[in-house]
Amino acid sequence: MSTFVTFTPSTQTPFSFQATLSDGNQYVIAVLWNVSGERWYVKVTDITGTLIVNRGLSGSGPVIQSAFTWANGIATVTCSAPHNVPITRLANVWISQTDSGFDGKYLALSTNATTLTYPLPVNPQESSPLQGSVNFALNLLEGYGSAWLLFHSETGNFEF
Repeated sequence: MSTFVTFTPSTQTPFSFQATLSDGNQYVIAVLWNVSGERWYVKVTDITGTLIVNRGLSGSGPVIQSAFTWANGIATVTCSAPHNVPITRLANVWISQTDSGFDGKYLALSTNATTLTYPLPVNPQESSPLQGSVNFALNLLEGYGSAWLLFHSETGNFEF
């Protein structure tokens, strides 16, 4: 299940919040304005203040509302709008908001303009179709353990 925090920018004081991320640990997320770089930076520390990452704030792609089904070890995503992945190509996608076994990061195959498929060996045992979203997420913590943190620039929300 995803949690969303709305980013309220201020060049006077850092925007910050505490979050328990997907690895089960608590972190402090601070978003700071860099005057010389003229951009926002996200600084993530653990609860003791140890720096995890400090990087430019980058947004994930748009969220596309989708329907999810499962059969024979394959999850099928039917998007409500074109996903823009060329047919027969693979893309890293982030599935969220289904609150089920469909959620997570996957390498998906484009089978047509609005459909993606990915291997999902375990049946999520949910009624079909299940509603959720797909996007081409940029995990701001990629490479720093198993936690994930996304920023959706179109809505101004952090997702974790």
